[in-house]
Amino acid sequence: MQTRDLQTDVLVVGGGTAGGVAAIQAGRAGAKTLILEFSGQLGGTTATGGVNNVSLFGSQGRQLIAGIGWELIRKTFALCDDGALPDITKDRSYQPGTPAMVNQWLYPCIVEEAAIEAGVTIAYHTWVESVKRD
Repeated sequence: MQTRDLQTDVLVVGGGTAGGVAAIQAGRAGAKTLILEFSGQLGGTTATGGVNNVSLFGSQGRQLIAGIGWELIRKTFALCDDGALPDITKDRSYQPGTPAMVNQWLYPCIVEEAAIEAGVTIAYHTWVESVKRD
């Protein structure tokens, strides 16, 4: 079995919704960041699991999730032909379940682009065998 030693400040295991955002934030903060993703794309359930309704970011006209996650969603919608992203902070009639689906093919590209721009190293089709903390 071949082993490979990698050194990094921040190791993110899994490029799902939380892992992608964590890696982007760490990279933007200046940490040498490596993200390992078992599949061939970032984005997790938003990209491949069908959990891609914008209503999950707010409830009853109130923004519940913001930050990098919302930034990535906004950018994805802006690049789509139908680009109509509901304003869940102003539209009190907007209720969870209202159709506003994130483009599941474009979203992983947006996450990857943001990670690369943040200086994150991405390793696809990779998993952790062991970790040694110095």
